[in-house]
Amino acid sequence: MSIDDRFEDDPALDWAIDLAEHCQAPLHVVDILPNLNWAHRFTEKSSSNAEADVRSRKESWLAAVADRARKRGIQTSTSVESGKSSTRLIEMVSEQHFDLVVRTTRGKFSSSSGFFGRTSMRLLRHCPSAVWLIKPGTRPHFSKVLAAVDLESTCVGAIPVRDKSNSLDHELLELAVSIAHTHSGQCHAVHAWELFGSNLLQSRMDEVEFEELQNNYRDDLKKRMAQLADECGLRAQIDKTHLIHGSAASVIPELIVRDKIDLLIMGTHTRTGLTNLVIGNTAEQILDRIQCSLLAIKPRKES
Repeated sequence: MSIDDRFEDDPALDWAIDLAEHCQAPLHVVDILPNLNWAHRFTEKSSSNAEADVRSRKESWLAAVADRARKRGIQTSTSVESGKSSTRLIEMVSEQHFDLVVRTTRGKFSSSSGFFGRTSMRLLRHCPSAVWLIKPGTRPHFSKVLAAVDLESTCVGAIPVRDKSNSLDHELLELAVSIAHTHSGQCHAVHAWELFGSNLLQSRMDEVEFEELQNNYRDDLKKRMAQLADECGLRAQIDKTHLIHGSAASVIPELIVRDKIDLLIMGTHTRTGLTNLVIGNTAEQILDRIQCSLLAIKPRKES
């Protein structure tokens, strides 16, 4: 996990330790030493002394964190790294194959105007592992967890394919169920749907035919949602499913506000190319409109 020692009480640190203990997983805690500004670089001596002082303080802080985690039986290692936070974290994930990066949604002195800081957004866009971002100023207790599933990801045209389940949907919802149950909370699942090519279809069909097609499509998605919920262990009297007509970029943020969701779990869609982005346009639009903790899961690579 990545911490910011400028927080007196970092909620991401608490959650990372709890998670490592629960999963019996090793924990690596890293703090990044940023590049010194021009004033520190003015003389080599002052630059060297300033960096040594900051590094020593960070190492002492990490030693205390590691001692705290080890007392709970967690295999813990630490390091103070140098450079740009997002770049170095992504390099470490690629080099050491970490499964998950945990940090706050934004640094204490972030200059970003958005809810997610620049480092968090770069991690979401480029980090090859899952990324868990914890809202500052909160305790890592998730009483309402929302999984955004993509029931239409295996659709052809306007017809959902029935012979293949979406393994990412299962992973997202199973995680949401597990986290909600651990916190004695409530799990929600949402799918925002729109009939593919609806404008064209509506212009070429009479009103009754189009309405019947749309209703059949929605009913099929309802069955898929019910099956997914059953397979992933949603509790009928406690947990909730939402099948809402509209754009995911609008529907999901509105649901988060309305139902006071603490944690959103969503998948990202890999995009290849020179930018090496691992997050799709819809996910980007959702991130611009939410203000809750987030767990972003990257699709598994096909072998």
